Amino acid sequence: MGTATKNTPGRLTVSSFGTLYRLANERIWSSRALRGWSVTLWSIFAVILTAEIWGYYHLEVVYFIATWSFVLIFLLTPVFMATWVHRTHVSAGSLDEHLRILPIHPISIFIPRLTAVLLAWIQFFAPFLLVVIIYPGFVMFTPFSGLISTVKLVCVSLQILGWVLIWATWGFLIGSVIMKRGGSFILAYFLPAIMAVTLVALFAHFSLMYLTVWLIFRGYLFLPIWLQMIGYAGLILSPLFLLSGSLAWGRGK
Repeated sequence: MGTATKNTPGRLTVSSFGTLYRLANERIWSSRALRGWSVTLWSIFAVILTAEIWGYYHLEVVYFIATWSFVLIFLLTPVFMATWVHRTHVSAGSLDEHLRILPIHPISIFIPRLTAVLLAWIQFFAPFLLVVIIYPGFVMFTPFSGLISTVKLVCVSLQILGWVLIWATWGFLIGSVIMKRGGSFILAYFLPAIMAVTLVALFAHFSLMYLTVWLIFRGYLFLPIWLQMIGYAGLILSPLFLLSGSLAWGRGK
């Protein structure tokens, strides 16, 4: 890996970034199950795209596929982020012991790993995203308007981006505090979500924070207020989580 010089302390070189990214990416895609599911999803998307091009589709089938593609983005993202952060960061083991002696800022270690995680997310979830793009009207229809405006698309895109970032950076923060302990990491990672879902479930009957699954069966889907707020909050909190995680990791030097 490249090392820092006296004139540029704490700076990550291109070669060291590439090395750290490659190691993280190899850890993520070392899972045969992940590679298999990725190929399966792309194959299903190819079938859907072919049906769309030739006009061979049923309205109810399209609604089902489009809606659940949207829902699965939000349901599966935390699960896969926990797995990938654990593989690239929490269980790094002896690799981190060698990295700690390098004269670079810990954030320089985190950026390549985060990049690998985010690109893996894009690669794996791209079929879901493309389905949502092909059939936007089936996914983001609300009782107030059947049209998808540019503003609405931008807002939903920002919410998805924030949702992805907050789970990824939260994992790096928790993983920096609870290193090499998979069970403890998973529990701490999902504890806020468990508490939030419990509260929403308890008060859903008495508030406007409807659960997404209810909206699906009512015939339309939009993100519940609490989920929208988490998405937007993720855009603000993710840099703070990442910086806090790097500082916590750096204190282990």
